[in-house]
This record gives sequence, structure tokens and C-alpha cells, in this order.
Amino acid sequence: MNSKTIVFNLNNIDRVAKIICSKLNTTNILFLNGCLGSGKTTLVKHIVQELGGDHNEVTSPTFNLLHVYSALKHDVYHYDLYRLKYKNELVNLGIEDVISAGIVIVEWGSILRKILSCYDYINVDINLCEQESYRKIIIKYKF
Repeated sequence: MNSKTIVFNLNNIDRVAKIICSKLNTTNILFLNGCLGSGKTTLVKHIVQELGGDHNEVTSPTFNLLHVYSALKHDVYHYDLYRLKYKNELVNLGIEDVISAGIVIVEWGSILRKILSCYDYINVDINLCEQESYRKIIIKYKF
């Protein structure tokens, strides 16, 4: 699995979104991991914008579990699985149905990553840094 580590200021998060989007032509599945407040949904806003969608529509789908955004070439299916604890809770989400329909972004997706291990994906771990506005991310590519 190839990986890349980047330390960035949140003011430059669009640069990270460009790097990730450049790989979304190889796979359409993106897993985002990080503690609460690390910037997962903020990164999704910039990814949606980079894909030609309206970043103002992006909000955390913690309670709905899924939000769908229109972009230029694909719809973006944004899942947040924070509240889910068991594999059987994933059955009704229809994730396998949308994999071929657009870009699938999953926050808190470790439980799902195991199920979708047969697919190619990008995994992004977002870590807080000592300086409040900085993040260290590790991007791993499973192609």
C-alpha cells in the first residue's frame, strides 16, 4: 500500500483536496479517519468543491448517516458512520449500490473498510498537531 504524509495549515486544505481528487480517477472510495474536530467534514467540503460541487451544501451527515451532493461528473455520497457499531447496521445504507454510481466518502469508516477490502480505496488519517490550525495527514492508497 503506497502512502504519503502531509503536514498542512487548515488555510491550505484545498491543496490536500486536490491531491486526493487527483487519485479519485483510480478509485471512487475514500475513507476519512480522525478524532472529532480534526477536519474531516471540512476536507469533504473542499473535495466537493474540487469536484465541481457546491461546498456550501456540505454538512456532517452524523444524524442522517448520508448526504448526497451533485458535482460535475459524479454525485458524491458522503457517509458518516460515527454512530454505527456493528456490521449488520450497514445493510440498509446501500453503500455497495452507490459504489458504481459516484464518489463514496466515508467518515469513521473502519468497520466498512473491512467489508469493502476487495475494492480499491484511499484511506486518509487526519491527526491534530501542536499548533491548533495544523494537521498531519497520512494518505494510503490501496490500488
